[in-house]
Amino acid sequence: MNRTLHYYQFSPETQYLDRKSARKKPQELLKHLIAFANADGGQLVVGIEDEKQDNIITGFKDGRAYPIDDFKKIDREMRDTPLDLSFEEIPVVNHKGEDDLILVISVELSS
Repeated sequence: MNRTLHYYQFSPETQYLDRKSARKKPQELLKHLIAFANADGGQLVVGIEDEKQDNIITGFKDGRAYPIDDFKKIDREMRDTPLDLSFEEIPVVNHKGEDDLILVISVELSS
């Protein structure tokens, strides 16, 4: 496991880092992105379960997961003023042993 993936999977969730399942509706994650923007910025990792589910990598191949592109257009479709976001797709092996992806959404502090 590479160092970056280990960080995203196992670092404690803080005001700067949060993990969410790709099975969550993208609209439900908007409030977390806005909170990051209104604070000091942060990163939301989609495709890794939170600490209550042992940080399992479920990725986007799960049959109930929303498409990765739905998350990448979340701010443009749901707000009049887009957030300052950047996206990084990271190749992973999910909990079923399949090649998959996680999505890291980095949120800049809003000015």
